[in-house]
Amino acid sequence: MKKFLIILNLLLLPIFSWGQTIMSIDFPSTALKPGESFKVQVKTSGKFQSGNVFRAELSNKFGDFANAIAIGSISAIEDTTISCIIPDTTPIGNGYRLRVVATKPNFVSSPSNKKIIVYLGKKYFISPNGDDSYKGTPDSTFKTIQKGLDVAWYYDTLIVLPGTYKENLVFPGVDVVLIGLKGPDSTFIDGQENGRTVITIENGETSATLIDGFTIFNGVNYEMESGAGFTIRFNSSPTLRNLRIRDNEAWAYGGAIYCYNAGTIKIENCIIEGNKAKYLGAGIYTNNTNLELNRCIIRKNNPGGIYNWRSYSNLTNCLVYWNNNFELVNYSDLGIQLKPIILNSTIVSQNKFYGYYLFGRFLAKIYNSIFHSQDSSIAMIGDAYDTLEIANSIIFKYPAGFYRDKAILKLGDKVYSDDPLFVNQNAENFNLDTCSPAIGNALKSISPPVDVFGNPRPISPDDENIPDIGAIESPRNQRSNIVTVTNVSNTKFCKGGTFTLDYSTSGCPFYQGNEFIAELSNPNGTFNPSYELGRVKSTTSGQILCTLPSNLKSSANYRVRVRATNVPYRSEPFPTNIAIFDNPQVKIFGPNKVCSQREYEYWTDSSESPINKWVIKNGYSNNLMTENKIKVIWYDSSSGNIKLVQTNIARCKDSANINVTILATPAKPSIQQLSDGQLVSSYPSWNQWYFNGSPIQGATSRILKPTKNGYYSVKVIPPNGCESDMSDSIYVIVSSVDSDNQIDVLAFELQGNILRLVRLYDNGQKISFTIGDFVGRELIRGEMLPSVSSVEIDLTGISDGLFYLVVRSLNKVRVHSFIKIE
Repeated sequence: MKKFLIILNLLLLPIFSWGQTIMSIDFPSTALKPGESFKVQVKTSGKFQSGNVFRAELSNKFGDFANAIAIGSISAIEDTTISCIIPDTTPIGNGYRLRVVATKPNFVSSPSNKKIIVYLGKKYFISPNGDDSYKGTPDSTFKTIQKGLDVAWYYDTLIVLPGTYKENLVFPGVDVVLIGLKGPDSTFIDGQENGRTVITIENGETSATLIDGFTIFNGVNYEMESGAGFTIRFNSSPTLRNLRIRDNEAWAYGGAIYCYNAGTIKIENCIIEGNKAKYLGAGIYTNNTNLELNRCIIRKNNPGGIYNWRSYSNLTNCLVYWNNNFELVNYSDLGIQLKPIILNSTIVSQNKFYGYYLFGRFLAKIYNSIFHSQDSSIAMIGDAYDTLEIANSIIFKYPAGFYRDKAILKLGDKVYSDDPLFVNQNAENFNLDTCSPAIGNALKSISPPVDVFGNPRPISPDDENIPDIGAIESPRNQRSNIVTVTNVSNTKFCKGGTFTLDYSTSGCPFYQGNEFIAELSNPNGTFNPSYELGRVKSTTSGQILCTLPSNLKSSANYRVRVRATNVPYRSEPFPTNIAIFDNPQVKIFGPNKVCSQREYEYWTDSSESPINKWVIKNGYSNNLMTENKIKVIWYDSSSGNIKLVQTNIARCKDSANINVTILATPAKPSIQQLSDGQLVSSYPSWNQWYFNGSPIQGATSRILKPTKNGYYSVKVIPPNGCESDMSDSIYVIVSSVDSDNQIDVLAFELQGNILRLVRLYDNGQKISFTIGDFVGRELIRGEMLPSVSSVEIDLTGISDGLFYLVVRSLNKVRVHSFIKIE
């Protein structure tokens, strides 16, 4: 028994000790050609042993690994990627599987969940003159399309030459591409009105199945759950492109296309017209199948354009009109929320039928689209949690013709009730008239790049152009909503200034809710970025009050224009630039402490040549108050102020000022001579005495005793430094006879009012003389040059009295007295 347990443990030990497993394998493509390489990603749990090799193995086309083929390997111990290649001899098939085998320890992964399709991608050719016994090559074509479908394998291409093919096609369940070489105008599939669908696709084909370039017509089907042109069922989801599906008739639903429990089907650049059905959805009928329609025209089907039962259609760039019933229906009765989107489409209904009918549970959106009906545009029937959102669209005559019960309607920006103004609706010309409100009003960020006819959106794509609402884009040169800047009240501004802008409109009218917005460029004159200056709600010519931001840089290159919002339009910039100036940088130079009654100079050094205006408080100037430099005399006051206001070419003003301290200046002193000859100042202190105009050292008292003959004066100099004016001079005679008894050099005589002076001898010296009155005031001053022998002095105008004649020569002074009596 013990020996048995030991053996059992040895057998079970590897099982319970293995921590290395292959968790998953994955590869990006499931469709591969013989000889094609691809990569397999391996995810592991734990690390395998050193020297381990991961090997990828391919089953046979039925998924059996009995004779697995190694298609790639790599040495690794954990997560890795194996480079693989499908052997050249691998037969075509759609059931291949993949697994990965490890060597240390041995481990085999589960087969891949994905199946691999091995295909050759052949091309087969079909023409009306071919033969189904041929090989389907360019020079040996099949006669029928069905023959090509029968021999085709996955991803083969059937190329159909122009002609009419009377067939009812059934696709075989492999994805193939069926192409009419010359397009729907040259290649026709005729259903022969034989009670069968023209084309049936119901074997799980994917979107890789493509039908492109045919006219499909004359299908007549008498079955309840089949269409006449196409019947697409049972998880099939082909792509239909560049088709014209016309003149087919279904006994019940889906004259052109009938879909039941299919996948999401893409229908691109197709025209569906003139089809019939007994009940609804003569154009397209779906049951539990969603559609993606792009650049399709669905017209004149009877009754109804598109009817989605328990499903919905997304429309982009589609034109749907005159389908003699509801143009588009999305109907849900099982509580399944539908989420349809209609983008840049035009839907035109007649005879009181709704253009769009929503019923049940929905979260629907309409953008950039036109709904036009004289009576009934949209009906939405749901509960309080069902919503329809509309933006940038035209719902003609809204709210008239629009029905809703409890469902919620959310209207976004730019939803108009105006007539879209088609060029000629009666002639089926749904292009937009030059004045259409649809022009330039789409939301650009979600607009598709082209319209229903493949024209670019917008026609002239640049930053200034906005796409149009609806399925058809109009040429940009059709725009005729025009606004022009006619005048601005001023073109030179200070920062933060205001002005008025006049604008005029012409061409087509702007629409209700439009705003005209004045925009200012950047300092370089371009509008990226731009600044909003003001706006006004209006549809006609008018005026905008504009306010400049205070933080703009100074520049003479700003430009202004007007932008309209509905219809969007930007005017040409006003031809005259806008100049924005900084305020003047005002500087004043000059003293801030002065003496009253004295003159001081103040100036500015501005290089901008502004207009100056000086303002003086407690002072005055005899200069023009606009000069750059003025002289100011300050009044007797304790303080004053001088202010300079400067105005530049844009009438920007700024100022600077100096507060001035005014120190008192003493009044002009006077001198009195006492009987003893001493001189007395009218000020008790702060005196400074002068002799012949020069200060007398230390003579600062009120009383001065003269020591010399000559002119004496006094000035008051207080501690604040503001000196008074000099007093009148007084001539003082200390002695009338010179002590050196020098011989006179000059004789004089007085005859009437003429005093005649005569040189007595020639000493070669200049003789100076003054005449003063008895109180010492100087009246006349003169001199005789050495070459002059006599001088006559006219005393007319001098009153009678005692006068002194003071003669100076050779640094000597002689004083003579005389009396003038007329």
